[in-house]
Amino acid sequence: MTVYCKPKTDEVLLAEIGEAQSLLLVGCPICSNLSYGIRQEDHSPCMKITLKGGKPLHVTKEVDRMLSLLQEAGKTVKKHVFNFPGGLCGFNDKDAKKFRRKTENMSAIVTFSCELGKERMETVFPDKQVIGAMNAVGIFGAPINQKLNKLYLDHEKTNIKSFKLVDDSDKL
Repeated sequence: MTVYCKPKTDEVLLAEIGEAQSLLLVGCPICSNLSYGIRQEDHSPCMKITLKGGKPLHVTKEVDRMLSLLQEAGKTVKKHVFNFPGGLCGFNDKDAKKFRRKTENMSAIVTFSCELGKERMETVFPDKQVIGAMNAVGIFGAPINQKLNKLYLDHEKTNIKSFKLVDDSDKL
């Protein structure tokens, strides 16, 4: 089971990016990758197994698309997509030390992740504007099938549950 995330439209995301001229796009291999995978009508593989871990295919494709769109708009853009089992929500201090160089000349970080990943980036990089490219809207479970070195979501057996909004009195 994982968080189901809905991508923001290009228009909304570009408005949130606004005047930021240098951006680091960061993709998470878990929630966001699987959420993009559920949206794929062609049932393409969601992950490729490599010696360095699982390469998330769907979020990589989306990060690359946004990178091109932002570069066409005259922005300076870099990207980093984590391999599975890494992820933004589990980003630790050791990861942050290695990752800090990538953010040095960037005015903003755009996270392709759930809100937990976005919040972790805000905590680790308090001096940077962090913009979420997705919103968590529920949870889902989906069997994953392996064919050779590729993993596929079983779309027919996927179960998505939407979050129900509660008032502040119900906070943990």
